[in-house]
Amino acid sequence: MKRLENLLGKICGLIFRVLCVLYVYIGFRPKVIYANPERKSMGFDKPVVFTCNHVSHKDGILIAVLLWKYRIHILSAKDQMEKSWIVGQVLSNNRAIPVNRFGLDTGWIKESIRVMKEGNSMIIFPEGHTSKTGEMDKFRPGFALLATMAGSEVVPIAIDGNYNFLFGKRLRVIVGEPQALTPAESGQRSSEHLQNEADRFCEITKELLKLAK
Repeated sequence: MKRLENLLGKICGLIFRVLCVLYVYIGFRPKVIYANPERKSMGFDKPVVFTCNHVSHKDGILIAVLLWKYRIHILSAKDQMEKSWIVGQVLSNNRAIPVNRFGLDTGWIKESIRVMKEGNSMIIFPEGHTSKTGEMDKFRPGFALLATMAGSEVVPIAIDGNYNFLFGKRLRVIVGEPQALTPAESGQRSSEHLQNEADRFCEITKELLKLAK
């Protein structure tokens, strides 16, 4: 019975993945812009932590489809994954890592490090929620903590525009260059350093948005 459930879960995950690809490319016709044009052909040769501003609940699907070759894993609310069997199977078979959004949870960091050691990358939306005003909110430092513990670089991404289905101006996705975290200053508290890095990447993301204009 368990083997049958796993097989059905994988089939549901595959169907969802195909539908997502069609939904993104046909529905929204996104234009990907690289800050360094050579990066499009060079790619990223090792696992990284992608960060991105959060304009819509569709952002996770968008980035996962556009950057599929980096086997991106994404954080997903544990309570949503447990709502129903099919939701849980679809998400878990599409590289979703459950995170408890209502309490202290360090399990996602351990799982993220594990999948990165296997050659996969992560996407994190540091604002923690979608923007209600259209303005970018303060970045939280969770991605910086993960990059520090995984020993990886961070690649900032900026989403510009609206999700206009079929018609209207195309959505633009600007992919920045890999950046290493800066070392902490002597005597600086870890929490302060991580927040400073989060603020720095927030500013980098704002600069990327200017490339779409």
